[in-house]
Parts: sequence; structure tokens; C-alpha cells
Amino acid sequence: MNPACTFRTRSCAKMPGLLVWHIDQGQVTTWGFRSGNRVNVGPVHGVALVQADGLNQLRAPGGKNRGDAGDPWPGSTDNTVFGPATTPAALDNQGLTAGFTLDSIRQLQAGGAMAFRLTLTPTGGVVLALPTVNGALLGTATLSQAALDSLDAQGNQNGRLDLGDWLAFLQAKQVAGVAP
Repeated sequence: MNPACTFRTRSCAKMPGLLVWHIDQGQVTTWGFRSGNRVNVGPVHGVALVQADGLNQLRAPGGKNRGDAGDPWPGSTDNTVFGPATTPAALDNQGLTAGFTLDSIRQLQAGGAMAFRLTLTPTGGVVLALPTVNGALLGTATLSQAALDSLDAQGNQNGRLDLGDWLAFLQAKQVAGVAP
């Protein structure tokens, strides 16, 4: 339920929309109520709101943001898709695909019911987008270890991300008919 909602009316005047929660069952089991309730201590959170605007302001250390209109879907950013190649992305804490895509996210009436389409996809895959790979090569973005391993495996297999891996990735995209 949206934190700005009232339980009595279940309406969300401040931030209407669909809330998506990322649950890491391993974290919950290991650090949940029976283990000191430290489920969200550290870099990997067991229960976290996935913010539709992709800004992760709720997770910022010392942050004062307690939720805003960009957090629910479609929200102030009009984000109508949540999947493995979107921002934010439907990935697990290892950076692998979570196994679903939500699209056509919309509110049917102001403050009312939401609708979306759920498509199940394979889990555990690596999704790489050219802007992210470019950023990782330039040092302005980070990739999961699984993504780095995947790039290196299709590239020059020297154990690190470099221009050879990027060129192989770019060539594979062009062969697949995907515009870079």
C-alpha cells in the first residue's frame, strides 16, 4: 500500500499509483524478525520500494525524502513499463532478470484502481543496454558481476571489461539487427 494512503479510505490523494516492492527472500529469511530485524541494514535490502522515477531517493543515506509523486507507477514521470531493460529495471540483487515485465501501467480512475499487463519472462538472464555498457567502459556506470562476466565471455575473455568486450557487444547487437 502506498505510504501516503489512508487505511480508512484506501485512497492515495498525495501519490496515487501502483507500488512495486523488491523482496529479497534470502535477506528476509537471514535477517528478518527472528534475527534482530536487520532486513534492510547494509547495501542489500530485503524489502525495498522500487521507485518508478529510478532516483532511489528513499535509499539515500541521511536523505529526507519520505516519498514523492515519482515513486509510484506511472507517477509524475509517466513510467508505464517495468522490465529487465527499463529504468528502474526488474532485476534481482545480483543484477539478473527477475522473470517478469509489467507494462501498460495505468490508473483507471483518479485515486482508484490500477491496471497493468504482466508478462512472465525467463529468470536469471543478463540484460545489457548500450548506454549502460558505454557508461561502464567510461567509468560512469556500474555493472553487476554477472553482466561483466557476460561481456567478457562474448568479448576477448581477458577477465576485465575493455574495448575488446565493447566491440564484441556492439557487433553482436548489429548482427542481431538492433540499432546501437
